[in-house]
Amino acid sequence: MTDEKLALLEQITYIDENVLKAAGINKELLEITEGSSVVNILELFDDKALNNLRNYRKKTLFNIGNKEKQNIVDGALISGKDWANIIETIRSDEELKNLVVKDSEQITTKKGKKYNLQICYQDPISKQGIITYKGTTGYEEWDDNVKAIYQKDTPCQDDALKFFQRNEKSFDDIVLVGHSKGANKAMYTTIVSDSDKISKCIGMDGQGFSNEFFEGYVAQIEKHGSKITNYSVDRDFVHVLMKQIPNSEQKYCEAYGVQKWAQFHSPFTMFKSNDGKMELNGSDKSPVFVDTNENRNTALLRKFTTYLMDKGEPEDVQKIANYIGPLVGDLLGNGSLLKALYQAIVGNL
Repeated sequence: MTDEKLALLEQITYIDENVLKAAGINKELLEITEGSSVVNILELFDDKALNNLRNYRKKTLFNIGNKEKQNIVDGALISGKDWANIIETIRSDEELKNLVVKDSEQITTKKGKKYNLQICYQDPISKQGIITYKGTTGYEEWDDNVKAIYQKDTPCQDDALKFFQRNEKSFDDIVLVGHSKGANKAMYTTIVSDSDKISKCIGMDGQGFSNEFFEGYVAQIEKHGSKITNYSVDRDFVHVLMKQIPNSEQKYCEAYGVQKWAQFHSPFTMFKSNDGKMELNGSDKSPVFVDTNENRNTALLRKFTTYLMDKGEPEDVQKIANYIGPLVGDLLGNGSLLKALYQAIVGNL
């Protein structure tokens, strides 16, 4: 299965209440049931639901008169047209549609929102296992992201590792896939599990790791790092955080369908598409990533992060992370600026 198809499969973890509501489906969460095939999971998206996605509009002061921006669905910031195309493409793909769910894990955030955090599938023919990890979800995971700059391991990374370990015994060959923090979890698990069953790890826009991580897992990185390929949009602003695995492959991709800057980190932005239609190539009809070079300004940001990690005093780096963690956690995880500022200041007095 191509890396691009695996990345497309990972989009299922992003089908949340926002997407369901935009489709006119009155559910909090896409039901992921053990033993169900992918095509069965997505069958609630009938023609009416897909048309609702294509015609979805959310008007705000910032998108007046711009139908393309109005069609963007909250959460992963993927347009309704693209969501309809994603769902239809997965359901019609011979390799993806017949995958069977073996295990899944959900999360409920502080705001009571529910998400499918990680899903384990099995290919019914090859018997290969595929684990997909969702990107950053809620306050705790945003906070966890920032504090990873000075920690060898974080609670969220450990949870991802445990999910892999409880499914490892069921397979002889496993592929790990993730976007954003999900990519970081997939890469972390590939290294720390020290499992020869992991044949490859595909990340999208995944952030890197702390100096403490690299010091603690020297042998495992040397052994397993080459299994990792991390694809990043050229202007993505998350893959530059911390340091990437040195013997992994880092690829940069063109961005498509971007209507606002935050979409440079959207999980679908690197798929070559136009007006709600993905380009599919080859006899296996695989989606397409278009290679490019990393954006100059993004590269400078990455160098600054590395400089801070290497030159800053450890206690100063920790203080910065302890202030920024709650701020980013509440602002991006909970959407509350005032609460974010309060937590960042009062929480560190």
